[in-house]
Amino acid sequence: MMLLSTNVINFTPFLSFVNFDERRMKEINLLISFIVAKFGKILEICRYICKNISNQKPAELILPKEKNMPIPQIYNRDVFILIDRSGSMTISDSTTGNKNRWQYLQETVQGHVFEILSEQDDDYGIICDEVTLYFFNRNQQPTKTIYLRDAAQVQAAFKENKPGGATYIAPTLNEAVSQWFSNRTDDKGAFIIIYTDGQIDDSKEFINVIGKTCSNINSQDEIKILMIGVGSDIETEGAIDFYLGIDLNANKFQSRRGEDCNIFIFDLIDEVMDEGIIAALERQLEGDPRKGLGGWIKERYPSLYGKYFAS
Repeated sequence: MMLLSTNVINFTPFLSFVNFDERRMKEINLLISFIVAKFGKILEICRYICKNISNQKPAELILPKEKNMPIPQIYNRDVFILIDRSGSMTISDSTTGNKNRWQYLQETVQGHVFEILSEQDDDYGIICDEVTLYFFNRNQQPTKTIYLRDAAQVQAAFKENKPGGATYIAPTLNEAVSQWFSNRTDDKGAFIIIYTDGQIDDSKEFINVIGKTCSNINSQDEIKILMIGVGSDIETEGAIDFYLGIDLNANKFQSRRGEDCNIFIFDLIDEVMDEGIIAALERQLEGDPRKGLGGWIKERYPSLYGKYFAS
């Protein structure tokens, strides 16, 4: 923390009070940082004003933004989760802790749903109060829609949907996008989170759905489609190249205003687990989405990094 002047003689505190909720990590972080003091169930927040001895106008001491505090754009969204239940999800490998991918994914999705449903802010409200869940494998629209209002529902959903079949995703993605468009209000965005363990069987149709979505929105921040790779098969250079190309908008998608429209994000499950699902999403809402790429791409796939970023 840096003072704005070296000739400061006093600090005048302006106090505000909020109810303390021990479930909210950002309040815990503020408490640890000594930015607030706790009195019973009340947090007392102090903002200090520095006064210069030369009777200049007061200069505010600006506290750094809390690192773990999500940005405003993360709130008020419809959230859809699409889960690959192709036959390969029964495979176990080292990247999933030697569990089969289906079991590993169930635990991960349950944590992500909990994180999304639990996030709330005094000023901006919540992200959503329910998550819409689809499973995909066949080349058809999903036959069942599951609405999750509690992360504990994830386990039952996985038990009812066993892995098997191919990896067709376009019909299910199109259903999620269509549902968002038909139900949305002017200011409500969307997140679509996809979990898969390899290349999809309808890649052309998948890309077309993304392009069509872009052509029907005004801004690339209105909706974000985050695809999360699970298992070792998706870590091949060919698979990474395919998804990275979409992530970097190699298809030159545009919004209906004619602006570049980059709504697709690709990341690996272990990387997302390290930072959290909300942090992975908000990286794509802060300016240029290209800057939101995971650092693992340059470290683990230098040739692909050079392909897309050579100058």
